[in-house]
Amino acid sequence: MLVLVRVISVLKVVSMEQEDTMNVYCVFDKKMKAAGPLFLAKDEGEAVILIERSLVGQDGTPSQLAMFPEDYCLMEVASFNPRNCDMFMSLDGKRVVKEMTELVSRVVRVFKATAATADKFLTTIGKEGEE
Repeated sequence: MLVLVRVISVLKVVSMEQEDTMNVYCVFDKKMKAAGPLFLAKDEGEAVILIERSLVGQDGTPSQLAMFPEDYCLMEVASFNPRNCDMFMSLDGKRVVKEMTELVSRVVRVFKATAATADKFLTTIGKEGEE
């Protein structure tokens, strides 16, 4: 029931003028066996970008996801058509899009290549000496 309430609250945010089907994603906590808030993205690439942006705080510190990436994965849980409010969930359950460790590694590589201010983030998650 809680998941249904979350889905409905997310769907209210979607503009009814959109014509394309959106996908519904969540970050799944593997240790707690619980899904985080649901969010919409047009495709896997957009979902990955949204999650990557949430890995680093405004002050350069890592988020909870970045601190313990092995505990989380990004999952696609449904597709949603905002035009007619149809939602389709896979019969075989959720699909893992990316392990959080993959996303953190990518963010670390980008930080190392582009930002000297990334020291706080990299030091906090213990990645300062890794390639």
